[in-house]
Amino acid sequence: TPTYAVGQRWQAQGRHAEEQPMVVIRRIDAHPLGGYIFHVSLDALQIQHPGLPNGVMTQLAHAPMVQQGLDASGLHLIDSVALTTDARFEQGYQEWKQAFIAGNAGAFGTPVAEVISIVQRRLLAVNGG
Repeated sequence: TPTYAVGQRWQAQGRHAEEQPMVVIRRIDAHPLGGYIFHVSLDALQIQHPGLPNGVMTQLAHAPMVQQGLDASGLHLIDSVALTTDARFEQGYQEWKQAFIAGNAGAFGTPVAEVISIVQRRLLAVNGG
């Protein structure tokens, strides 16, 4: 099992050969039931999003994942970077944290490719795609 750390950039398996998502670990929180929640940003995505001018979303600023999901994502470590503040990540994290504390949010235990599919299905449902 890989050891995950803040600042690491990983290449993940996508849904198809042309999609090669990048995973950046931005924060790690202890999970109240044991283990950890890894708060990541996902880049190099190809998510259909009818609400955007070009119809494609290429980044997800915040996604909470547990180790099981990361371990199943076919990750390959690219490098470790010094992180800068990302307002979109921070906003997403704070919204998630409030919902998590209230019992209305969790973390993905599925591979990154499935997380991308879940997000796309929700966006298409909401935006009439």
